Amino acid sequence: MARGKVISVYLIDGVANGKIKATISNWNGIAYKIPRRLLDECKELDAFKQSGVYFLFGNNMVYVGQAEVRKNGKGIHQRILDHENDKYKDYWDEVVIFTRKDNSLGRTDISYLENRFYNKALEAGRFHVQNGNEPTIGTVTEEKESELEEYIDQAELVLGALGYKVFEPMTASVSVPKAEQEYLVSNRSVPDLPEGVGENISLSLVINKQNPTDIEKRVHAIADKLGIRDILSKFPYEVSGGQKQRCACARALINEPKLILADEPTGALDSKASRLLLETMSEINKKMQATILMVTHDPFSASFCERILFLKDGKIFNEIFRGEKSRKDFFNEILDILTLLGGEVGNVR
Repeated sequence: MARGKVISVYLIDGVANGKIKATISNWNGIAYKIPRRLLDECKELDAFKQSGVYFLFGNNMVYVGQAEVRKNGKGIHQRILDHENDKYKDYWDEVVIFTRKDNSLGRTDISYLENRFYNKALEAGRFHVQNGNEPTIGTVTEEKESELEEYIDQAELVLGALGYKVFEPMTASVSVPKAEQEYLVSNRSVPDLPEGVGENISLSLVINKQNPTDIEKRVHAIADKLGIRDILSKFPYEVSGGQKQRCACARALINEPKLILADEPTGALDSKASRLLLETMSEINKKMQATILMVTHDPFSASFCERILFLKDGKIFNEIFRGEKSRKDFFNEILDILTLLGGEVGNVR
């Protein structure tokens, strides 16, 4: 039978959204939860000058790190400051650190803790773990391993009390009879796609209960056309703005709609990506007879259209049709009208 625990939570600033210190009765460990904006106020706290491990939290992401006391006497605080200027770790808004009251965590100890915390967070799947590689675990004796595992158990309780159930799996394990397992697998409605961008693109097809095999083929087909096949397994925060734009376009086009409303669809794209998208939209227009209404200030994008309405001061200024003209001739005609409108054409792609 599990016994109760007394967790002491001290609001250093007297407010719940300020600096927080947490301890457990009869435990040598100590934890601090600090908002990123208040990090500079912690540099003189003894715990931040020591060796320990830390968690960077933000946007459902977590980074697990460790810090040893440096020759200049600086410890965890300095290591966290190093992340301040790291553009790839700009997602975090809170940090939770763990050390010991007597500063007795050595190099091997913090390496072991970092590795175990990393793997436990990864296995739970509740947060997206941002470490690029698995931390090295180091070598510890059986006695030391037992001691550190007990430390981990207490730290997990404290993290949960501070609002971060990072080691708790999203769903509990349920025993399902084999016959039901086979039924669930054979009747699944989710395609065999990687989580992230691929799953995002397939959303409308999944909602409409399309065949999983067909969904996978259609996602790969549209991704190939827009040049994003290699990022299907990535999450949105891992791709560029232009790639996000193409993913949004793929999600809109995959459902083969009869009407597409496109507001500056190439706004965040480079010239190559713009061409890929516009050619795909033209193909959908011709092969599927889909109507595409596009708003754009870009003559290059407009040259892919069949009919163009030019607006000036909220009124239709002119209207042209492509007809049998080549796209090059149509593009030049667009530039001529823009000149009459007083538009800038010096930056036309």
